[in-house]
Amino acid sequence: MTFTPTPEQAAIVAAATSSEDNLLVAALAGAAKTSTLILVAEALPKTATLCLAFNKRIAKEMEARLPGHCVSATLNSVGHRAWGQAIGRRLIIDPRKNFAILKSLVDELSGDDKEAAYEDFSETLHAIAWAKTCGYVPDGKYPQAKRLMGDEDFFADLEVRPTELQEDLIRKAVLESIKQSFAGTLDFDDQIFMSTLFPVSFPQFPLVMIDEAQDLSELNHAMLRKLARKRLIAVGDACQSIYAFRGAHESSMDLLRSAFSMRELTLSVSFRCPQAVVREAQWRAPHMRWPDWAAEGRVETWTEWDAGRLAPGTTILCRNNAPLFSLAIRLLKNGRYPELVGNDIGKNLLKWMTKFGPASLPHRGALQAIDA
Repeated sequence: MTFTPTPEQAAIVAAATSSEDNLLVAALAGAAKTSTLILVAEALPKTATLCLAFNKRIAKEMEARLPGHCVSATLNSVGHRAWGQAIGRRLIIDPRKNFAILKSLVDELSGDDKEAAYEDFSETLHAIAWAKTCGYVPDGKYPQAKRLMGDEDFFADLEVRPTELQEDLIRKAVLESIKQSFAGTLDFDDQIFMSTLFPVSFPQFPLVMIDEAQDLSELNHAMLRKLARKRLIAVGDACQSIYAFRGAHESSMDLLRSAFSMRELTLSVSFRCPQAVVREAQWRAPHMRWPDWAAEGRVETWTEWDAGRLAPGTTILCRNNAPLFSLAIRLLKNGRYPELVGNDIGKNLLKWMTKFGPASLPHRGALQAIDA
């Protein structure tokens, strides 16, 4: 690193180099979490280190910045490799695995059961995926599995209690999925589910570091206990713990602190936000601060807004996609060309328009083609 570490970063590096303690770094938004992990890695040049990230993009970014004695990987990739070695097979990833299994089971039914199963198909399919996230293995099967949930706990935990038919389909689907995993066919959830719950040997590193610790699920915690046998340094922000709907443990960082007897340190200076934004966020994170050079910035609250009020280059954030899609349509109607990150609505509309006729098609002809 070419910059001068902050006092908080220096304290974290000192704790990493002067002790063997497991460390939990509570880092606020924009507080240079990744840079701090790299500082720690550089300060421990003789310690083989596994750096875990939540997605492939972040893992690749970390790989480019980390020193050579570090291995950067996702939890999924570590699980995938370990499971392949455990069963001695080349693995196949099938993202539609659950769908194919459930459809096969439903097609074996007849009469009212088959009709009811298809009516509830989407809900049942979601429950099968959720079963893997929760670490559910049906009772009475696979005694070697370190299941996190059995039948009673899992079905009681679902938001809506499934019917007896759904419970039977979910049990059979999970068991069939496990059987196929032993044969070498996995979906992305299986990469963590199988390698965590079944007897598997993970590579042992003297140090494991993980970012976004607030988003770890109970299954992720179980996997981490198998991976981090010597030392763990975790970084996360409890104020950004918003992925419970995706399986994240609501008290993930507290659970880590207790399970690994971790010493806690902080990163409270946000290098991302101007002063006004930090002040706005202090109701949620009172200890959040800005560096001396931070711009003042501005926070405004609008009770309503329209296309004319949005300056070019404006970025609009929303928790859900539907309001963004609706706003994009309104902007298009007002002659503005919005870009939806991950779903460029303008390009998609143009693609569809080419199916209605040539670009020279008159307005009335285009409307008739769309109606048809």
